[in-house]
Amino acid sequence: MAPILSLDKRLLQGLLTAILKRRMNLANPDDETVDGIFSNEELTSELGLDMTEILVVENSLNLAMSNMWSEEAFKTHLSSEIEVDLNEEQKNVFLRFWIDNKENKIRPLLAQSSRWNNHFKSFSWRVDMKSLSKASVAKKNKEEKGESEGESTETSEDVGNDNVDGVNMPVSFFELATKRGHTNNFSDTNNGGNIRFEMTQPEVEDFVLQLASIQKSIEDASS
Repeated sequence: MAPILSLDKRLLQGLLTAILKRRMNLANPDDETVDGIFSNEELTSELGLDMTEILVVENSLNLAMSNMWSEEAFKTHLSSEIEVDLNEEQKNVFLRFWIDNKENKIRPLLAQSSRWNNHFKSFSWRVDMKSLSKASVAKKNKEEKGESEGESTETSEDVGNDNVDGVNMPVSFFELATKRGHTNNFSDTNNGGNIRFEMTQPEVEDFVLQLASIQKSIEDASS
């Protein structure tokens, strides 16, 4: 049986407000109108809230925000998917908070967080040789050829090839840097940061084709 959420109506309302304020502050660190920002540790020590309950409430709100749930979808979550048992008053507090803030605060917040306007700092890349195991290379080859796990088209020529042995595989490494004020899924701060990823040669070729399509769309829209 799931534990019961002990927060009364006033504390639950205050906790939801504090969580949303914190998200707004991350997106707008220089906005002086967003005051009263508390960390989870401060909410625990100063208000006597239980950390487990704070995280349950925060996770539920974050899920609703990331999926932009409808009222019915949020109701379903609160009734059967949340990690604790809620009474009807607590469910109503959640739903009322969501209805009151979804359009005027949450939607603009998510839209701003998804844009990089004025936060893009730099883009860098390099190509290096990377050694991959035979298993990794075989799996990549199968994926590129559209084979299933049980199929294999490896030939004697492949076995003797250095690339199949996992040696001298060219890989492109990319890094995107953002400025202060931008948050992303890899960071819970507003100080910007670096997003790193790598691509194999076929992945780069596909990426270049996508960029060419974007460029053409821009030219068509500008003509």
